[in-house]
Amino acid sequence: MVHIIGLLVERLKSEGHPVTLRNMLLATDNCGRAACHMAARNDNIQALKVIWQWAEGVTPTLSYSLLVSLDKQSKTTWHLAA
Repeated sequence: MVHIIGLLVERLKSEGHPVTLRNMLLATDNCGRAACHMAARNDNIQALKVIWQWAEGVTPTLSYSLLVSLDKQSKTTWHLAA
């Protein structure tokens, strides 16, 4: 799954769509969890690393936003990884 999303991310970068890429990385499910929350919750270190790299590639502050974003239960990525 990470490889498929990676292809999409690379395409968005090469086509100059940083806003779309940012929105995709920050998109949430019905529980308010973004991709980084789900990767942390499932102990998927590889996915967390890749999401972090993508976020840093968009803007330095996006990776920070991913770390401190809260789901509907007021949990950050770090809470779910613990």
